[in-house]
Amino acid sequence: MLPDPDVLFVGDGDVLTSAGAASGLDACLHLVRADHGAAPANRLARACVVPPWREGGQARYAERPVPAAAGTGTAEAGHRALEHLDRPLTTADLAGRARMSPHTFRGSSGRGASGRGAPGRGAEPLPRNDSAGAAS
Repeated sequence: MLPDPDVLFVGDGDVLTSAGAASGLDACLHLVRADHGAAPANRLARACVVPPWREGGQARYAERPVPAAAGTGTAEAGHRALEHLDRPLTTADLAGRARMSPHTFRGSSGRGASGRGAPGRGAEPLPRNDSAGAAS
């Protein structure tokens, strides 16, 4: 087989090769379609959230690196706080380092692993359950 830049995959007898990872999915769908028909191939494509068929001749994407997200989020403020444990830091100081308002900074820095903020004013804490399993 010779490479063909205008196809996503190519086959010759028992050998099938693709142009990359996404076109490998195209090749697998082609095999399912050839062996089991269009309906099973379409169901599989839908489950994989890919089109059931793509035309060849697709432009190859030139790699463009994503620029670093400098100065976003609260990481810089956290580093600043750790570097200056010997002096008091205000919310306004840390918010300025994070390029946020103090109000936004307070809301963004109190999040736990769930992404939700800690209970604030107007929010009630979870009740303690000292009598687990006891009838009320």
